Amino acid sequence: MNGKGGSLNNINPLPITKQPCSFLKQACRDRMINRIISGVSRAAREKLTRRKRWMATQHLHGPKSVELSDTEVMVTLLAHNASWFIRKFIEHHLALGARHILVIDNGSTDTTIDICRDYDRVTVLRNNLPAKLHESEFRSAFSQKVARGGWILFADSDELIELPTNRLSRLLQYCNDRGYTCVLGQMLDYFSDRPYGELRHLDYEDSIDALDLYSLRNMETIPYFDRDAISFSWFLGRNICLHPEINFRRGGVRAELFGENPFLSKHSLVRNLPGITPMSHPHCASNVTLADTMLLVRHYKLAGDWVTRDRAAVKEARWDHGEDSRRLSALGDENAMRLNPLEPRPWRGIDALRHEGFLFSSAEFLAAMQDDLRKTK
Repeated sequence: MNGKGGSLNNINPLPITKQPCSFLKQACRDRMINRIISGVSRAAREKLTRRKRWMATQHLHGPKSVELSDTEVMVTLLAHNASWFIRKFIEHHLALGARHILVIDNGSTDTTIDICRDYDRVTVLRNNLPAKLHESEFRSAFSQKVARGGWILFADSDELIELPTNRLSRLLQYCNDRGYTCVLGQMLDYFSDRPYGELRHLDYEDSIDALDLYSLRNMETIPYFDRDAISFSWFLGRNICLHPEINFRRGGVRAELFGENPFLSKHSLVRNLPGITPMSHPHCASNVTLADTMLLVRHYKLAGDWVTRDRAAVKEARWDHGEDSRRLSALGDENAMRLNPLEPRPWRGIDALRHEGFLFSSAEFLAAMQDDLRKTK
């Protein structure tokens, strides 16, 4: 085409500027640098927090460290005014086969620490920082400070652990041989249908005998990796669970009677190895491989004068979960109160819970434990 405009072939293309590309690259670099700085700052803050937490901790009793073999366990308890429970707690778990017990006292004003001093195989640390802000870190980090190797068994003062076989060392050897680094615990609430006024003055031993009922009604089963149903699923992301029968439980008798919605499953027994976080959340460990069996966590929240304990916990604002308040709000005349869920069941042992589907052990596990299981009958 001819004319004043000249030929299209003679039109020079506009120069390509590199400025937008350079700008984008610089923006990407800036974001990366900011993330690195943020990560370094967060890591530095976490390191400082860990240091402050440990500096606020006193060693009160027992050995400062314990060497454990691959088939030995240290039990870890975070306690506050647990004198009513703690002697039975210690003696039960030592009889279970635990090599040592770590008690992390969180500001007790009763005789909890004095009772612990009666036992050579108990270490007591004290830290008065708020448990609701540091619970998992107390248990996880302090356990790894005291225990060298072995396994860690986490339990609360109102819990008694029962094994799927009669020898703890045999269970641990089975897990070690197969590369399992965690055993899930299922918590079951025990109760009595007798009036509260008759039960509140019993000691713990007598309460255990009296609380001979449980209920599986209102029990929800949740798949292990169900992100929508599990608020702490982020901590489970690198765990390995090869058995679909290993799942979580929620609800139970406290849901039926008090309107609570308690999570009943815990990563109770964890191998103490580098790279594993024994307690990343009150209900879970991270970077673990789940075994093909479960522990029973016998829960005695409703033992003795539990109403007074709940009132004290609410007054002190020790926890934010609101479960204590829900139980108290459901009370009428507490002395005449009876716990009467629709489907109470008498306690008949751990085998009955397997048959009822509350607990799981694989055929391989049961075959391997056959001799031990025969001895328990």
